[in-house]
Amino acid sequence: MNHTASNAQHWHERAAAVLPAAGFGNFDPAMILARGQGSRVWDEDGNEFIDLLIGSGPMILGHGNEEVAEAVKEQMAKGLTF
Repeated sequence: MNHTASNAQHWHERAAAVLPAAGFGNFDPAMILARGQGSRVWDEDGNEFIDLLIGSGPMILGHGNEEVAEAVKEQMAKGLTF
């Protein structure tokens, strides 16, 4: 039987090599998130989830909010550390 590891499994194995319990945060470390938009997140294997934690509360506007991203981008152009 030919078994190929999923993308999430690959990243979980890498995390296990360097992080205690293979992760940190409030969710199963075997869930490797690749991106988020609004109230949704997608894992490395393309599965879509509703993010009920949403940054444990402070991300009230959701993932990838365009206004927030633009404001951060403008500020970063002014410098990162002083």
